[in-house]
Amino acid sequence: MGLIKKVALTSFRNYSEKELEFKPGINLIHGENGIGKSNLLEALLISSIGRSTRTKNLKEAIQHEQGRFYIDIFYKKEGLGQKIHISFDGKEKEILHNKTKHKSFSSLLGILPSVIYSPNDVNIITGEPKYRRRFMDIHLAQSDPVYIFHLSRYNKALKHRNALLKTNDTLTIEVWEHQLAQSAEIIQTKRKEFIKDLEKIFAEEFAHFNHKDKVPKVIYKPSPKEEITPSSYKESREKDYILGFTTIGPHRDDLLFSLDEETAKHFSSEGEKRLLVIALKLASYRMMDALIFAMDDYYSFLDLEKQAHLIKRLFSLPQVFLTAPANNCSTYVNALELSAAEPCSAPC
Repeated sequence: MGLIKKVALTSFRNYSEKELEFKPGINLIHGENGIGKSNLLEALLISSIGRSTRTKNLKEAIQHEQGRFYIDIFYKKEGLGQKIHISFDGKEKEILHNKTKHKSFSSLLGILPSVIYSPNDVNIITGEPKYRRRFMDIHLAQSDPVYIFHLSRYNKALKHRNALLKTNDTLTIEVWEHQLAQSAEIIQTKRKEFIKDLEKIFAEEFAHFNHKDKVPKVIYKPSPKEEITPSSYKESREKDYILGFTTIGPHRDDLLFSLDEETAKHFSSEGEKRLLVIALKLASYRMMDALIFAMDDYYSFLDLEKQAHLIKRLFSLPQVFLTAPANNCSTYVNALELSAAEPCSAPC
């Protein structure tokens, strides 16, 4: 079991200089909008996967008129005190895990595995396929080094093939198609295995919140449907030349979520969609044995009864980070009483 002990932020978003200590159990971070609740979770995510879901450019996380941000995460894992240090000025980065230097943010993957939920994650159910692929990528990148190698390799080859499609170059395109096919096979195999293992745990987690005994399912939909090979790209080349981009491969994969055999995107209520995503995140947390589980605006779109079921479930986890606005404190207390759980380690 691992625990976050302390987070120190300097010139990060709205934090000039801040140290926050945490305990086991539920840590409730509450206050007025704009005080930086979500920024704390963003810092945890950057320390885990080297990127933010709020911006593609980490330079935006540097506090206004400051030259560099600093993130220090102090945590305990396998009985040992450890530390991750990150500083970034928009170009140059310094990354340390204990005393080991790392050159890239991708080196952080798997060191501090995390699962973070935000209200926007409902896009995994309702949004474009890219959100569902991102969910798979974030999980597998933190739990499987082979996966992230082939995902990076695939994306590089895809970029080159797309560029060649726009110039009608046929001389070197087969080289990239061969590389695409090799990595695509591994990516899709690992995604298929992940979703197969996920489905049972996903259903178990959803059952914690579901008083109507509806059964959720998730189906992996690879592109193309048949096994991918170098000839798959060759066969699609004529169409791809016309369109100017690659139309098959893992970058076109999707997931289909259903609840009692009905497509969740179209037939589930807003509350059910939120609970499906929360159950999905909890399943991911369990499967990778993650150290961090966090929820930003955890109560959003959940009635008091569903909040109570959620809080009861979260109390079984070693450590949880929840954010909520100041006026939601009384709602948390009411849900806590309804859940019959013990008070959190950072009560209102």
